[in-house]
Order: sequence, then structure tokens, then C-alpha cells
Amino acid sequence: MQKPSLFLFIIISILTNSAFAQNDTTQQIEYPPISTIPPIIVIATKSTFDNSATSHTVINEQEIISAQISNLSDITRIAPNFYMPDYGSKGTASVFVRGVGARMNEPSIGVYVDGIPYLDKHSFNFDFYDINSIVLLRGPQSTLFGRNSIGGVVQISTLSPFAFEGTKLSISYGNRNAYRYSAAHYTQLSDNFGVSFAVNTSGDDGFFRNEFLGTYDSQKTRGVRAKIDWRLPQNWTVQANVLFDQTLQNAFPYAYFDKELQRPTTIAYNHQGIYNRDVLNSGLLLSKKMKKTQFTSATSYQHLNDSIQMDQDYTIDSLFRLNQTQCQNSITQEFTWRSTSNKPYSWIVGAFGFVKSNDINSLMTMEQGMMNTIQGHMNAAMDEARKEKPKTPFVDLGSQIDIPGRFKMNNYGAAVYHQSELKFLEKFTATAGVRLDVEQTAIDYNSQAILNTTVTGEIFPVPFHSKIVLSAFGKEHETFVNITPKFSLKYDISNNAYVYATVAQGKKSGGYNYSMLSSVFQKTLNEMRSHVKSDTLEIAEDMLYYKPESLWNFEVGSHFSLFENKLRVAVAAYYIHYSDMQIVSTLATNNGSRMIVNAGRSTNYGTEFSARWVVTHNLIFNAQHGYTRATFDNFVFDGNDYSGNYVPFVPRNTLSAGVDYTIDINKRLLENIVVAAQYSYYTNIYFTERNNVQEKFYDIVNATLTFKTKIFDYGVWVKNAFNRKYMVFYCESMGNGFAQQGKPLQFGGALSAKF
Repeated sequence: MQKPSLFLFIIISILTNSAFAQNDTTQQIEYPPISTIPPIIVIATKSTFDNSATSHTVINEQEIISAQISNLSDITRIAPNFYMPDYGSKGTASVFVRGVGARMNEPSIGVYVDGIPYLDKHSFNFDFYDINSIVLLRGPQSTLFGRNSIGGVVQISTLSPFAFEGTKLSISYGNRNAYRYSAAHYTQLSDNFGVSFAVNTSGDDGFFRNEFLGTYDSQKTRGVRAKIDWRLPQNWTVQANVLFDQTLQNAFPYAYFDKELQRPTTIAYNHQGIYNRDVLNSGLLLSKKMKKTQFTSATSYQHLNDSIQMDQDYTIDSLFRLNQTQCQNSITQEFTWRSTSNKPYSWIVGAFGFVKSNDINSLMTMEQGMMNTIQGHMNAAMDEARKEKPKTPFVDLGSQIDIPGRFKMNNYGAAVYHQSELKFLEKFTATAGVRLDVEQTAIDYNSQAILNTTVTGEIFPVPFHSKIVLSAFGKEHETFVNITPKFSLKYDISNNAYVYATVAQGKKSGGYNYSMLSSVFQKTLNEMRSHVKSDTLEIAEDMLYYKPESLWNFEVGSHFSLFENKLRVAVAAYYIHYSDMQIVSTLATNNGSRMIVNAGRSTNYGTEFSARWVVTHNLIFNAQHGYTRATFDNFVFDGNDYSGNYVPFVPRNTLSAGVDYTIDINKRLLENIVVAAQYSYYTNIYFTERNNVQEKFYDIVNATLTFKTKIFDYGVWVKNAFNRKYMVFYCESMGNGFAQQGKPLQFGGALSAKF
């Protein structure tokens, strides 16, 4: 662990000395105080956060390039208390902020792109190209953003043709044939009408080898984005955008986990894991600015179609395999109306509605290896029965059992909200808001286990073939009413500093499990003895249904600047009281199926620190640290008490530090050279409720060296420069543990042009 730290310290020391030596003109540069920074608008004038009473991270276009942020997961490297492990497939996009997150079903973090909400986490992990800015708001944002923002919100803005006009081309190539090509054109057809069109493709040959099949976790992604910005008379504006993204992926490179050595070993299973996904997201924003107010309408349509093929025992034995497809469609509509005057009192009111449908078709297959186990149970029972009834027949259950399932999930919801802000006594600002959400979720399920049996014996001289069907079907629905208030108080110490305190509640609706039904069938089959017949199974309510979760977040913090506003610092401390936390568990299943259960209570608390220091125009430092301690206060499940244990998938510490250094050349063929390095460090990530598997710590160094001309940029890059080995995921199946490692050393070159 010493090498990266020493490496970064040496680079920073050298760059600091040389930057001060080479550049004295920057003394004339003036940096604005915090209070005068123009506000950045979140989600089409829903709120501003330049001086907001919340912990937030703003990442601009240059920082996105320097930190090599190419998808949502990469934000983990530079945002305190944000963690999105890159594992499984692009559909397993699990995001955690301050220990609040979700690995299944509905997300706990809201993601918006150009003002449009992405309702499903399966669409979160897409390629970034020509992103203008990324904003992370930590803590519950339920009052303004509603459902699925109990942990925070990520707002992504793409480049507008009114911000840049021209063409951008980019090529990157690295080891394992990792490629990334993008092209975009931005043009203004008139002073009031602009359009843009961008395409992107990326992929690689994979980094982890399945030793049994000889395959790698390769992937290919293609994307297209189009955008229209139109400024109409009478202060109307229109923004329309559409994004299509396609993924083809050899997925789930899970290695057998040696529990004695506490590390992953070899990837070896006999059914190739595959994840394919098509995503279409489209949105229309209409805005009207009036004398003292602004009205906005945001409409979206989203479509997702994906398929999974998975070896669920992750071994070379033929035990379980899964084939699953899902087709999602959703529509959202939001209206907001807010004041825009500079008076002490300001307000915003809004209404939101959505419809979401999801059709899921799955096929779990119990293969020969599992059938041998079930057959053995039945043979033993029948051998025992023959002691009293010698003519008891022999029953052959066959070589496999198919368990098809059809699940239709529907969600509907509507909300109204209001937030007021009052400035008083010159330096104080009080904010209060409340939101009412009404949501209904429903499930229509029909699943079966089909056995083709053969009966022989003394009373069956001719083999008798029969089909036995175990069924589980039903319809359920539940309505949730959530009220989420928020209160904050801010005090402006000066133009360059303020402190704040915030209390906010976040709520997330409950729902229904479906992936665990195959486990119910398996348990029933394992318990079969001499009595085998078709039957309809009753699904226990506590297995099918999980309750809503809620939390209260108490937060204090400060934002301030020093050294003529060149150093900007943000600090925060928070305490979260969590009730009925929705947590993913495999404890009640043994075939790799997962289900959501409710932990009784948990407590999360921690701190956040971030700083950006523009030492000179040529030298910029950044540093971030997040600390989260998330533990179960009361969690008893599956006969075990996990109270006092740490919540899984939550790093105790997230630390990063980086430097951007520019060497001015000012020649016709070379304007400058930019060196950027980022160091990231993570500790104490547990992967199970039992806390018996953890990644104690790991660190990563990424760096770029770029040569810039008037039109072209070219250079080299490296990720995980010291080839650190670390775990990002762990799961269990059939009593065995399996884990995925983070990506190893990656390096390559890049060329881009802008004209």
C-alpha cells in the first residue's frame, strides 16, 4: 500500500514546485466568492444548489475528462460516500450513498439525464460521451425528487449546441482490445434553434477468463443520442432529446471463493453468462419564463428490453441455469412552477405522475446434478416404504426440471409538492418543504415446476409416463402513501462561507419479490419422499412482499473558500435513522436466487470532506474523503440475529486525491501538456449480513498524459496502474461462495479532435 501513496506524493511535490516557478501571471486571476457564483439549475429549474443546505459534488467537463469518468460507476473514484461497484453485468447497477442503496428492484438513488428521470436501475450503467456536468446531491431528496431518491440524486447534463458549436471526434484504444470511439456534431441552424447528434461505440475482449469454457467477459456497447434546443418567442424554450443504448456482454465472471484463504480463486462454470440490453430514453422539456415566475413541463418515455443467461451454481457441474427476459415501458410527466424574483421569499410547487409496466419471463432449469440429489432423496424414501409395502413402485424424475415463470409488474404513482425559502436578518435562510406521494404496485405471477416422470415396478409391467406440475400463481397489489418533509437553516458567515443544518425524511415504497419462487419449488421437491403429485403451492406473504423503508437524515455542514477563493472546501456530518431497510439476501435460498427482506432498524452516520485548490492556472489539486458507519440495530432473519453487524456493500472510508498540471508550450504545433493523476482508497467493505466476507482495503491509481494542440489532443492513459487485486462482489449458491474481482491494469492511448 506504500507505493501509490509515495508515487502520488512525489508527483505532487514536483508539480507544485515547478508550477510556482513557471507561472506568475496567475496572480492577476480573480476567483468569485461563493455567494456570487451563478446558480446551476437542477432538473429544469426545480432547484438550485450553488448555496444550498446540502452536501453535494459538482463535476465539470474538464474534471470528467481528467478523472476518466466514462460511466456512472466511475464517479466512485472522486465523490465522497458514493459507491457503485462494477460487477456482474451492466444491468446490475447498484448505487450506494451514505450506506443507502439497492441491489434489486427499485433504486434508492435517483438518476436524471437532461432533466429526465431514469426510473429503473437496469438503465443506469451507460457510456458517457460529451457530458457537460455531473451533480451528486447526497442525502434524501424526496421532497423535490420523490420516489427512489431516498439516498440522493445524480443529475447528468449533456452538452448543448448553444454551449458548443462544431464537431467532436474521439478515439481510445487499450490493452485487451479495449476501444472507445465517439463522434458528435453540434450546430445552430439559427440564433434560436440548435441541434446535436452523437454516436458512440465501445468494447473490450474482457479481463477475466472462464477456465472451463475458455471465454472472457467481453462486451460491446453502441449508443446514439440526438438533442434539440429551441428558444421560442415570449420566453418559451423547448428541449427534446433521445438516447438509444445497446449492450452485448459476456457477463458474471464470478470466481470460486476460498473461505479459508478469504480470496477468489478460479472462474470455472459450464454455462456462459450473457447479458444483452436495449435502452431507449426520450424526453421533452417545455419552459416558460414570466416576469416573476417560471413554468416547466417535463415529459418522458422510456423502454428497456434485456435478457440474461446465467449459470446459477457457477461451477462445472450441471445444477442450475437461468434464462430470463424483461420488457419495461414507462411514462413520466412533471409540472413545476417556481418564483424567479430576488425577493426574500421564494417558492416552488409541482406535480408528478408516472406509469411503469414490466413483463418478466424466466426459465430456471434444474439440471442432471441437482436431479441426482432430488432423486436420491426420493429413492431413499421409497426404499424405506418398501419395507412395509414391497410393491411400492420406482419413480424416475428424469434428467431435468423446468421452472418457467411469468411475472407482470405494474407501478402507478402521483405526487404533489411544495417548498418555500425565506431569507431574513440579512444572513439567515430558512427552507421548508413537503411532498405527498401516492403509489400503487401490483404483481401478477404464474410459475410452474414441470416434472416428466417414469413409474416402473411390479404393478407397472409397462413403464408409465406422467407429467407432474407444481404451480404457484396469484395477483397482489398494495398502495403506499408517503409524506416526506424537509427543513433547513443556513447562515451566511460572509460572501465566502456559510454553515447549514438540514433535517429531511426519505421514503421508498414496498414491493414484491419474484426471483425467489424457483427456490420455493426446489425446497418442495427436496422434501418429496414417496408422495409425488401435482399441486398448487401457497407462497408465504413474508417471502413475496417486502415493506416500505424510511429514514430520517440529520445533517450539518459548511462551504467556504480561502486564498482569494482559490481553495474551495465543503464539510458535512450526518446521522441517519433507518427503519425497515430493504436488503437483498440469499440466506433463505440455496440456488443463488435472491430476495428482498426488511431489516428492522439500522443507523448510519459519518462525515464528508472535499476540497479543490486552484494553486495557479496551471496547477489544480482535489481531495475528497467520506466516512460511513452503517450497522444493523435490529435485524433477525432466517433464524439468525445480525444486530450490530455492518450493512453490506458500504465502504467505511472512501478517499481520493488528485492533481492536474498544465505545462504551457504555446507553440504552433503544441499548445500545452497536461498531466493528471487520481489516487483512490477504500476500506472495510462487507459483502454479507454475517460480515464473514470483506474487502479490508484497496487503492487504485489512474493517470493521463495529454498533448494539446488547437484542434487535436493526443496522449496515453492508465487505470489501476499498480494492478491492485480487490473484490467488488460476493454471493453464495449451494453453500459455496463466489466473488468478482475489480478490473486489473488497463492502459492505452487516446486521440480526440474538436473543430
